[in-house]
Amino acid sequence: MKKINLLAVVMMASMVTVAQSNSSGNSMGKIEKGTNKPRTGEILYFNVDSVNEHYVLVKDLMEKLESERSNQQVVFQKRQSVLEDKLQEYEEASRNKTMSQSQLDEFQRNLSVESQVLQDDYSRMLEEFEIRYDAALKQITDSIVIAVKRINAERNASYIMQYQYGGVLIDPDPSKDITNELLEILNEPFKKEKPKTIRK
Repeated sequence: MKKINLLAVVMMASMVTVAQSNSSGNSMGKIEKGTNKPRTGEILYFNVDSVNEHYVLVKDLMEKLESERSNQQVVFQKRQSVLEDKLQEYEEASRNKTMSQSQLDEFQRNLSVESQVLQDDYSRMLEEFEIRYDAALKQITDSIVIAVKRINAERNASYIMQYQYGGVLIDPDPSKDITNELLEILNEPFKKEKPKTIRK
């Protein structure tokens, strides 16, 4: 099972946003194709580590997938244990000669079949989870791109970049950091509605 590198995906999302913002050839201060509004030349940025840590969708999707994957691992471990018990039974029968040669041959063939089925099922399970992980990451990525575009619809910045803790930004301007605003938009659908107070 491959490890999820959400950080790389979020970085890709930011680059997609930057590319789309400048896809018509506009750079700082130039007019965007199809509009009369020039870009401001402003550079905004957000912290991908913070988004990874505090975006509720990331937690929900990844925890669910990890839980299901762990449960499946337990199931396959039990199946593997049963197969190992049968192998031990075969070895004892062969050593103690409690079965005829034809019975031993049949036992061995059945073990081989069961072992192959187990391997195939396990590989299929891993492939299915790979697909589900990829779908989850795409959902996360798409939502980040949409939220960043929503912010930039008002700011009209020329570039929106990403950064990490311990990254290359030195003494950045806090007014250009949209991390909190981005998280507010991303987590908006997950806010629980406060219960209404019933007046007596």
